Amino acid sequence: MGDKIVFLDLDKVDLYGFEHGVNDLYIDEMINSILEGVEFPPVSVLKINNSTYHLAKLPNPKNPNRIDAGHHRSVAHYICPEPLKCRLVTLKERLLYAFPIPKKERIYIGDIELYDGSGFEGLTDDDIGMF
Repeated sequence: MGDKIVFLDLDKVDLYGFEHGVNDLYIDEMINSILEGVEFPPVSVLKINNSTYHLAKLPNPKNPNRIDAGHHRSVAHYICPEPLKCRLVTLKERLLYAFPIPKKERIYIGDIELYDGSGFEGLTDDDIGMF
């Protein structure tokens, strides 16, 4: 059985993460790519109910010491707005790694701040983790 892929309309469902800010330069690049029709890898999410999802804290496949949650992809799709391609976390992943974010630590995707990413120019994905 393969991954269950869903497309979330972020105007109709609530998506929460755990990072307070994302790099504005990456967001600009991602929005331009989305508008050009580029398809990004799915973001892994936990389904809480039919209208609430959480980004999953899972190891980055390229570097297991880092977490890949998809905050940049989620914020870019929220701003566009275009449906966000998501992969529902499997039961095994949920038991091993992922768990709902405590309510006091949840950050609604629309409330995540854009920070000035100009100081990060020249860094690679390996330096800062995946988007």
